[in-house]
Amino acid sequence: MTNLISRRRFVHLAGAAVAAAPVLAGCSGGSSGGGGEGPITFWSGYSTTDSNDKSKKPEDFWISQAIRRFTKKTGIQVRVEALPADARMFTKIRTASLAHTGPDVANVWSGSYLLSIAPFLEPMRQYFDDREYDALSGWAAVTEGFDPKRSDRILGVPNGTDGAMVLLYNADLVEKAGVDASKWPQDFDSWIADLEKIKRSGVTPLTLGKFAYVFFTYDTWLAQAAGGPPGIGALNTGRNSFTDPAIVDATTKWLRLREFCAKGAPTTEDSQALQRLYNGRAAISVGGAAAIPQLRERLGKAAAVAKLPNVGPDGVDGGTVGGCGSAFIVSKDSQHKPEAVAFIKHLLSADEQKRYAATGESGPLVGRTDLRGVYADELVNQVQAWGVEPTNTFWPDNTFSAELVNELGTQAQLAWNGDIDAAEFLSRLNKKRDAIK
Repeated sequence: MTNLISRRRFVHLAGAAVAAAPVLAGCSGGSSGGGGEGPITFWSGYSTTDSNDKSKKPEDFWISQAIRRFTKKTGIQVRVEALPADARMFTKIRTASLAHTGPDVANVWSGSYLLSIAPFLEPMRQYFDDREYDALSGWAAVTEGFDPKRSDRILGVPNGTDGAMVLLYNADLVEKAGVDASKWPQDFDSWIADLEKIKRSGVTPLTLGKFAYVFFTYDTWLAQAAGGPPGIGALNTGRNSFTDPAIVDATTKWLRLREFCAKGAPTTEDSQALQRLYNGRAAISVGGAAAIPQLRERLGKAAAVAKLPNVGPDGVDGGTVGGCGSAFIVSKDSQHKPEAVAFIKHLLSADEQKRYAATGESGPLVGRTDLRGVYADELVNQVQAWGVEPTNTFWPDNTFSAELVNELGTQAQLAWNGDIDAAEFLSRLNKKRDAIK
């Protein structure tokens, strides 16, 4: 599989490792159709090789074809250069921007990574009318403070989505345990009662791996309790406290999952955890849409998805975590800003995103709010719809600083293993956050 490079790719694939292949450099975009300005430079993270199909050439990939269509339509040539497939992309952009030689357009990891180069970025809300703005999800991921109401601080354009993290489950096992699989989960306490029924049936209720148990599951309830993207941003800056009673309650509830979960979640690969679900040894796991094809293949009609339950009555109702893992940026120094924006709008248009989805390169999912039913499997379409809802919270571990994310992972494992309680876990997060502010 080939993919748009994303900090979230390992998360989205729920444990299936995918390496980003080198992208095509120096693509001209085809012959000029006349009348266009430019050329514009595009620093790209799109893959144009496929390790599973060596016969495919760079021009066979969607990004190359989309560039050719853009040039034919506008006459604007696009010069493409590959970005590194890791955080070095930001070193490259920062260095070039200081020398005023940055790209017109680049696609990069979103969240705190994108915001680390904020001084070099053109504010983008001014280029999108309300209809165009509403057609895209994930604006919080490209906004300083992660609150898109601050329209002057929108410094990028959300580029696709990694979807929502959801429950993946075996409906047959759930029903055999006496649980109505069509009506759950609801609130957290009711869901726990259902997990108890599944456990009494002799089936392991939950199977979670080292990313799923904390960055998919815990972070969902942390985000609900914190109040969504602005609340997560406030935790990162210190305006809010991890020891807020609602967050302590959500953390305490998360730790209740230990009695229903296969042992060793913090050290189990997510792909191994999912195999328990596929093999019928566990009823439920947590992951993203890219796990659905294998879920469907192994479980057939018993394959099902659901949102995680609401962790508390005062949190974000129906909130999930996931969303935009990458974004387009325009350099503040660009001499071709209108052309750069036109190129971004072309790539994110409904027609191009439908083409992208049809190739299978998109992961899945696409990030437009106005696309329905673009995938063959209704479960994938459901997860796509959840991923673009306003209640979706952009990945907390792309919002928190890298040091705080590492601390979250370390302390979460101690809490899960019973070495510290919820209050101590959260107190340590406050201390780490304050030390690195």
